[in-house]
Amino acid sequence: MERLNRLISQLQTLDVGAMAEVVLEENRTTIENWNADQMEAGLRADGTRIEPDYTENTKRIKQVKGQPFDRVTLKDTGAFHNSIRMIAQDNEFLLKGDDPKTVALKMKYGDAILGLTEENTEDLKQAYLKEGLRERIKDHLKV
Repeated sequence: MERLNRLISQLQTLDVGAMAEVVLEENRTTIENWNADQMEAGLRADGTRIEPDYTENTKRIKQVKGQPFDRVTLKDTGAFHNSIRMIAQDNEFLLKGDDPKTVALKMKYGDAILGLTEENTEDLKQAYLKEGLRERIKDHLKV
């Protein structure tokens, strides 16, 4: 009976939301890199192409630099991609850009340049959150 009472007590103190935030924080770099990889592939978080396309002048400049010009990547020097930060809060996360160009880029290309596609979000849940939460719950319950 004592073991059951201890388990009930541990269940009552279980804070899955806080555990999820810890797991998200542990996978911060992966999440931030996935967002940058999506942009490199020319995709917004909603899965649509980043538009409008580059101007012909920008395409020529990118071609000279050896950068992709067949899609909008929002990458020239890498400063914007490197500025992407994941913020975990209230059992969720959001992605923000700290680069001075962020506001202008969001105005031109839409808010969905920051965030994960449905596919990446599902991968995050299955490969990272599910397992991370399972381990933390087991540790908390000491089972």
